[in-house]
Amino acid sequence: MTGPGGGEQWRAVYVYDGFGAGPDLGGSCFGSGGRGTTVTLTGTGLATAVAVRFGATPAASFTVVSDSHIVVDDPPGTTGPLDVTVTTPGGISSPKTYNRVAPPGF
Repeated sequence: MTGPGGGEQWRAVYVYDGFGAGPDLGGSCFGSGGRGTTVTLTGTGLATAVAVRFGATPAASFTVVSDSHIVVDDPPGTTGPLDVTVTTPGGISSPKTYNRVAPPGF
């Protein structure tokens, strides 16, 4: 860049990456069941989770056990395979498949 008087000017640009990498569900999605089934998610970067979704449906609540472990109850919804994702300030995880089954008949 050329500044006033023809001299060079330099600008420093700093990028703040305070949130780090996004979550990774590289571990497993344990559980196969229906509404209310407890599902265990494992991976990395889960400590700052702000949301867990089963398909498009957000979980009503979840418990972050550690940076690598979340426990969540399956919210109501249709049966079949669903993509489960975790959202943190650093981003959204790649999906893991969870198989929601119909409740047993009476």
